[in-house]
Amino acid sequence: MLDPHAQVIADSLITMTTLMAFFTGDDPASEADAAFAAAIEEFVVEVPRFDAIRLIEVARQHFLPMARQGEIPVTAEAGAVYVELLALIALTARRQEIGTAAASEVGFQEMSHFVSSAKEGLSKVLYLAQLRSFARADPTDKLAMVSLFIRGAEVWMRNPSYPEMVEKTNLALLDGVESVRAALQAQLGFNATDAVAVLDACHDLQQDSLNDRIEAMGNAVLVAMAAEEEGRADRHLTEQAMLSVTSMFEPPAEQATVTIDDIVAHTGLAEECVRAVVERFRLDLGTDSPMDVAEAFTSGGNPLRTRPLIVDADGRLMLPHPALNVFAVRENLEEHLKKTAPVWSQYAKHRGDLLESRTHAALARVLPGARFRDGLEYYLPASDDEAEAADPSKYTKRAEGDHLIVLDDVAIIVEDKAVALSALSRGGKTARIRTDLTGIITKAAEQAGRMRDAIKRDGGLRSKRGMDRPQPNP
Repeated sequence: MLDPHAQVIADSLITMTTLMAFFTGDDPASEADAAFAAAIEEFVVEVPRFDAIRLIEVARQHFLPMARQGEIPVTAEAGAVYVELLALIALTARRQEIGTAAASEVGFQEMSHFVSSAKEGLSKVLYLAQLRSFARADPTDKLAMVSLFIRGAEVWMRNPSYPEMVEKTNLALLDGVESVRAALQAQLGFNATDAVAVLDACHDLQQDSLNDRIEAMGNAVLVAMAAEEEGRADRHLTEQAMLSVTSMFEPPAEQATVTIDDIVAHTGLAEECVRAVVERFRLDLGTDSPMDVAEAFTSGGNPLRTRPLIVDADGRLMLPHPALNVFAVRENLEEHLKKTAPVWSQYAKHRGDLLESRTHAALARVLPGARFRDGLEYYLPASDDEAEAADPSKYTKRAEGDHLIVLDDVAIIVEDKAVALSALSRGGKTARIRTDLTGIITKAAEQAGRMRDAIKRDGGLRSKRGMDRPQPNP
């Protein structure tokens, strides 16, 4: 027996191999394009028959892992990617009124049956998208494989870091400087803490509604069964039990969503603040078709990444799942701050300072007794003459390093880079990946190498306070 996670990997490889067998022509990229488009069209046919909000709730129950409060669910089969892709397709397909049947004509548990079989179709779309990427990749480009890995991670992975730690860091970043916090409050009507509170409240209230439905179903079924066992079968009780089962798995849209008033009551925030958060984080698909959203999603351009709130025609809210919350808050609000140059400069400086302090704290835990020099300014030869003289006391070129940690006769050099891969890089654009990686890795390596060379050449570094040297270990 394979480990369940290994089984998922094995099944994925089998599926990919099976799909690849269909590409037998001389132009696999075009064949993959055609197969991808056909898979989308095939999947979309049945989707418009269902109410989008109700269908998303059924998908949430089917695809997201569940566990008792306080427990961390671990399952190989669950996947937020399926909920997100189905949600995007359902919202655009229903809006365009593809098909002929109305949502009210859906039969008992029909949505559940559809979702139970939907994973195969969604997986086919996702795998074909990957095969398209393989077929289009330039084998002579050294970054081609890096691009494929980055795009694949963007499509398939959620929460690559512990979300509670990311949330703590995000709030320290966005609300840690009063000028930045004040700018968000003045320009958007809320701060980062408010945004997290609203998104988390939406998830919590949806979970409360689900738990209420589970409890109501259990009670109704038990009452109907007790009446049957006691010989007093009641048609009304049986109908109530059946209705409770339907409401549990396929609830009306009102039970699968929350209102702004609900969130106001849950958080204690002002209504105008909640409305401002909702407006900033609401999903807007414009006039996109199912093909458009599937194309963007599988190319690393997930519109839910920064705007995860779904708002229906009545203004009721739904969050497909909470895994995107912390990333949405930071990326969405950074997107706004970049438009205000003075505030963005203050934020960028604070971000660098916070990274420096976190790096120091982390290394201090594993290197007890070490001497730290953070934000170290030191001197280098500014000319060939100064280099030839090799007298650090006469160097005139000033340089800076982020961390020099000295422990006995060992010097450890660390350079911080408070930046991340851009949206274009996450979408697999090799030119932007090269630019981003150069800024993150190459420049850091050059800076660390410059300090290393100076220590090796001069036996230490001359800073404003004199020479810093590793000390021999007695």
